[in-house]
Amino acid sequence: MNAKLKSLSLVKTNGEYYLKGYGDEYKSTMLLNKNSGGFLTSAAVTCTTSSCAYSHGCEAKRDGTCSPCSGDCTKSTNSE
Repeated sequence: MNAKLKSLSLVKTNGEYYLKGYGDEYKSTMLLNKNSGGFLTSAAVTCTTSSCAYSHGCEAKRDGTCSPCSGDCTKSTNSE
């Protein structure tokens, strides 16, 4: 999938940090950890969607899942 990345943003919501990437029709949300040195690192889960690209659906959650979305939602993981 070629999302044609348009923007990246660092967002803090309810004490959680996220890196959000927006493309023409897609949104990817990566959950971040804040380490003891104050640096942000990947929490190893990213959720990507086109159906919920303009809502809060399909966003990475602390339990390693993606928030509900009324359409496509793809979870990917990586090692930290």
